[in-house]
Order: sequence, then structure tokens, then C-alpha cells
Amino acid sequence: MKRILFYLSLATAGSLFFQNCSNNDSNDIPVVAEEKKIENIVANNADRIVENYRDLYTKTLELQTAVNAIQLNDVTTLNTAKEAWRKARVAWENSEAFLFGPVHGEHNSICVENVDDAIDTWPIDVTTTNQILDNNKPITAEVIDGENTGGFHALEYMLWAERMENQQVDFTEKTKITNSRELEFAKAVAQNLVAKTKAVKDAWEQEYYYTFTSPSVGNKGDFLTYKDVLIQLIEGMQEITGEVANKKIGNVLAPKDESGNPIPGASADLTQEESRFSKNSVTDFADNIQGVKNSYTGIYGTSSGVSLSNLLKDKNPVLDTKIINAMDAAIASIKSLGNFTNAVINNPTAVEQAQEKVNDLQLIIDQELKPYIQNNF
Repeated sequence: MKRILFYLSLATAGSLFFQNCSNNDSNDIPVVAEEKKIENIVANNADRIVENYRDLYTKTLELQTAVNAIQLNDVTTLNTAKEAWRKARVAWENSEAFLFGPVHGEHNSICVENVDDAIDTWPIDVTTTNQILDNNKPITAEVIDGENTGGFHALEYMLWAERMENQQVDFTEKTKITNSRELEFAKAVAQNLVAKTKAVKDAWEQEYYYTFTSPSVGNKGDFLTYKDVLIQLIEGMQEITGEVANKKIGNVLAPKDESGNPIPGASADLTQEESRFSKNSVTDFADNIQGVKNSYTGIYGTSSGVSLSNLLKDKNPVLDTKIINAMDAAIASIKSLGNFTNAVINNPTAVEQAQEKVNDLQLIIDQELKPYIQNNF
């Protein structure tokens, strides 16, 4: 935290220096105040992002502890690990509102891989997973990494589902782990997951925090102005809302033709459901949109500060209200689905309505919020 405060102080000092060297004409005061507010918005979002990634790392450590404590043929220790998995998912899904920078391997001096894929790839690779389980070699975090069979959903498979022989829809829910190789696999995945979340946390706490909060100063050309950083935040919101609507929900629903009509013979593909083993999909999707709201309003947990929402309240309160209402509507519509698998099968219209609410939000962010920031600041 001392490093972060140092960087923030450095960025603030630089801003004050340039303000003091500027024309002292009183007409410049509103402009300088507005620039300072944008700078503070960037700093607050950076702090909240770091806080989110710290929480994710802490929760994955707790998950690893719970997985390591699982006893063969024991219901209680398995259920404890399942609950720890759910808690860690909340922090991860919130963080998907800012899938840029280190988590996507965009800065080779920090992370040399796409950590997002290693943490959250789905559907899982059943064939490779079974091959690892069937051989006699020790299962380590490095093996998991090398075969690209790690992440939340590989662990979800080990904790919730009895072994499958292919990417089938039906599975038997696991109430206890009876196979020592599966437990070994789960422990290796948990260890690998901790390493990945630590890498992202460390990157944000160190070099990338400075890159993010000090545009055009000593970075690698990521951002030239504070407005560039705001646009990156907005594009992060765009990306995850689009993913929730078009991939997380859209890939499961039965496909339609270009006119929006059902394709004869086409059906839903439940193997594409993100967290189908744990029945956590609806919570995942809602937490994604909550992450978008966190980013827009500058909050995480009990921490808060000046935000994009504050900026719009001063200039365009109508748009600010529209954005907040769209976020709340999307979250409520998603939560109303209950069990996502059942909703897809028995109430696809409700699923499509939730998808539409998320798409509405994505369009507002893309066609109204982003242009407004680009054109007015």
C-alpha cells in the first residue's frame, strides 16, 4: 500500500506542478478543477481495482486451504470447499469489469501470459483432464499449467461432478470425493489458481498501478491522458456486458436466424453454460454486472470514492440515472432466472429478456456513455 500511495502522491504532485505553471486566468479554474476530478476518479478506480484483486487473492488462498483440507469420502470438508469456491467466484466475477492490462498479458514485463484464460476458461477440457487422472504421474500445479487444465471450472468439475467421459449435458452431482487422483488434481488446480491471482495482484500493486494513474509518464504508451484511462474503464464495462449477453447467455440459448426466428431443429447447448456443475451461473452473471456498477460508481465492498457517476451527475444527470437504472434492471432480470439450466429449458423467454436487459446496458455504455466522455472532456 505504501508503494501505491507513493505513486498516487507522485502523480498528484505532477498534476499540481503543471497547474501552477499554467495561466492563472480565472477562466481556467473550472477546467483545472474538472481535470483534477478526472485524475481523482482514475486514482480511486485504481485503488478499488487493487482492492478487488487483493480480495480475489485472499479468497483463492482460503479456497486452497479448504481444498487441501478435503478428506476422502467426507461430505463436510467437501461442502466447505464448495462454499469457498463460491466466495472466490464473487471477487473474480466482479473483477471481469476490468479485463485489461496484466490479466490479459498485455504487459510482458509483468505477466507473460493471458491469465484470464488460465483462471476462467470454460467449458473444461474433459479429455485432457481424464488423461491426467488416468496416468500414474504426480499431479502438480505445473502439470495443470502445462496442459492448460486449470482455473475455476476445472476445480468446479472436481468438487461438484462425478467423472464424465465427454462434454455431456447430464452429470451426477458429487457429494464426496472418493478418488485420490481427483483430490490430487483438485489440490494442484487450487495451487495454480492462487499463483495466477497473485500474479495479477502483484502486477497491479506494482508497475501497472503507476502506468494506470500516471498517463504519459514513464509508462509504455498505454495511456496519454487521464481521459484515455476513463475510456479504458468504459471499454472494460463494454467488454464484460457484451460477453455476458452474447457469450455467457447467448452461447447457451438455441440459435436464431438473422431475423431473430428460431432455426428449425436447433436447440439449447447446455454444455456451454459457464458454471453448470455448481449451478452458480446466475450468480456469476449478476456479479459481472455488479462489477460494472462498482467500476462506474467507484466502489468495492465498503470502500468508495469519486467516480464516473459523480462526473456525469455534474454534467449530465439524466444519462447518469439512465445508466444506473439499466445496471439495476440487468442485475434484477438475471437474478430472477433462479437456476439457469432450468430457466433455459423451461423458460427461455425469461432468459432472452435478461439477455436483452444486459444488451440494453451494453448499448448505453457503448453509444451514450463512451461518446459523451470522449466529446465533453
